[in-house]
Amino acid sequence: MVDTAEKISMKETDLARFILEDLRKSFSNIEELIKSAENLKPAAFAVGQTFDLEMRTIQSLQRDLDEKLDGIDTLLRKKEVEFRGLVHRSRRFQRQIETLVKTSEVLNVLRNCKANCTHRNALKMLSVDYGLQTGEGFANQDLHFLICHDSNYMGSDGKKPLQAHKDVIDEWGFSWLGKFVKGRGDDGQYFQIESFGESMSSTPETFPAKTVQEKVRERVKNGRQVYLYLYDPNPPNIQLHVCNVLDFWFGEETIPNGEEFKELYPQCAHFPRYYFQKREKMCRTCTKVESTRCTPQFLSNFWFKIDKIEEVENFNLEFANLKNANTLTPINFAVPILYPLLVLRSENAGDPLM
Repeated sequence: MVDTAEKISMKETDLARFILEDLRKSFSNIEELIKSAENLKPAAFAVGQTFDLEMRTIQSLQRDLDEKLDGIDTLLRKKEVEFRGLVHRSRRFQRQIETLVKTSEVLNVLRNCKANCTHRNALKMLSVDYGLQTGEGFANQDLHFLICHDSNYMGSDGKKPLQAHKDVIDEWGFSWLGKFVKGRGDDGQYFQIESFGESMSSTPETFPAKTVQEKVRERVKNGRQVYLYLYDPNPPNIQLHVCNVLDFWFGEETIPNGEEFKELYPQCAHFPRYYFQKREKMCRTCTKVESTRCTPQFLSNFWFKIDKIEEVENFNLEFANLKNANTLTPINFAVPILYPLLVLRSENAGDPLM
């Protein structure tokens, strides 16, 4: 079945070709008129010279028009090929997305299935072979988080990000730190920051983000620490900071919200100023999020509620204590990494916040 966009393009292409053919017919008539005019060359010398000059000008314009018509025809063919290629790729991507969605649904069913069937056993084997972590794998591990950031970024208030978060913690007792997925351009439109995507889907009730959230909240409730590592790999001042996590929240390009946040103020009251392109600093009197009062500079899918930030003095030693939770190998920054990266920490390592 042909897509609506492709049908429209085909109609527009047919119309363009019709106009082009009509122009060529008109051009052919002009050629006939020029030939007829050439047979009517005046006898008078002076008039004949003027006539020849005008005829040469007309013939030159005729050649230019012919070249431009050929150029239009070539461009039309090129654009038609490009559009059909785009439609083909879009359809292929759509099929891949549909396959991924179906696969995710199957994985969710297998994850919750209690029967000891061949499909469930195959899923377990794949988890071992490829380092894929199922819900059960996450449930049995103490996961932490790692994201990269630029510590030299300066907000409109002149504060660097980490200091801005510390100030919010001092004022409110905690701060929300989001992993950016989009930024706001000068034209007011949001552009993609994470060109390769993120480590987890952020749609509601998604797996494994929902499983990770449940386990983080369970660990915090039981007094077991969860860490968020903030790594700035940019020389000359390579830094590693660690935050104490009180909660983990996810949602597509939105701020933490829902029944679990029955507080007087919206959660954006606990954001530093650099998150906003425009912000009316009236958070203590604000009762809901209003786009007319505040405009985000960045959008995030994943949020971390933190109450402490400390720099890790010996970050090489701390990295030696960490492993990629998906591959169960040391973190390798030489290969592409999707964030937030889920990491495991050596049980024998001391508290990095001490």
